[in-house]
Amino acid sequence: MLKITDNYFNEHVQDQLEKKLSTNEFPWFYIPETVSGDLKDLQKLIKNTRYTHAFKHFVYDTAGPNSSLFESLDRIFNFKNPIRVKVNLLTRIPNYDKDCHNQPHVDMDEEHITKIYYVNDSDGDTFFFDKDYNIVERVSPKKGRLVEFKGDVIHAGSNPIENERRMVININESWS
Repeated sequence: MLKITDNYFNEHVQDQLEKKLSTNEFPWFYIPETVSGDLKDLQKLIKNTRYTHAFKHFVYDTAGPNSSLFESLDRIFNFKNPIRVKVNLLTRIPNYDKDCHNQPHVDMDEEHITKIYYVNDSDGDTFFFDKDYNIVERVSPKKGRLVEFKGDVIHAGSNPIENERRMVININESWS
């Protein structure tokens, strides 16, 4: 179900990406919900689902690049057929249960592949679910790790408890 590659890039590239996204000059945008939708109903149905905010930076969508970061990321990831590329930042929530996660979801309805690249070492696992919302796997954030999976796999991030932030680059590419 998942393809996990550690040290997807060499350490120099990993450090450059983390540095670029960690400066106070990088434009993060506040999002009041990690995933759009009716979370209150979902919290009742799916154990350990919690509401949290996030910070995002949209790099590319169906209209094309909408960030100067696109060229840099394209050079290192060598995008094939991008549909959407964004950078996500979740902040620490003290006393948050390590078994809690944000809203389970798929990124989009159309057929695609999803890639999650962990920019920094952190806690705040990514949870993967079956169609009945049972957890089937968890992946811990590790700087330089890339996780690839079919776009119809239900997944959810979680906020760090020990670390200040959890940063990922989320890539959705079409199959063709």
